[in-house]
Amino acid sequence: MLLEGVKKRQENLLGSENLIKESVCGEFLDCYLGDCESCSNTEPRTARKLMSLTEESGDEEVSYYYWSREYKKEKLQTTFADAKAQLVKQLAAMKRHSFLANVQLRQIRAAKENVANTHAVM
Repeated sequence: MLLEGVKKRQENLLGSENLIKESVCGEFLDCYLGDCESCSNTEPRTARKLMSLTEESGDEEVSYYYWSREYKKEKLQTTFADAKAQLVKQLAAMKRHSFLANVQLRQIRAAKENVANTHAVM
């Protein structure tokens, strides 16, 4: 939801999948889990990529939704620069989640394709 709020101000910003790919040095498990020596710290790598965006509209207001601790969707108003900084911080969790979700999806698809007629995938 944060990314969508930032994209309202900066339409040419990469989508989440491409932003995650730009934050890692390769397609390796260590990169996505934050264990790679070269790219475990996503902040410098991603901040460089997004730096020009802050210069264009750093003080402009941005609003985005987030999930509160009470599991309610709430709206937050902040500056574009602060939203960008928050996005950089959240990227480490995003890349880990995205990688694991994709691995699980591939495993489920493979299980469904190879299931015997007398079995089911749940």
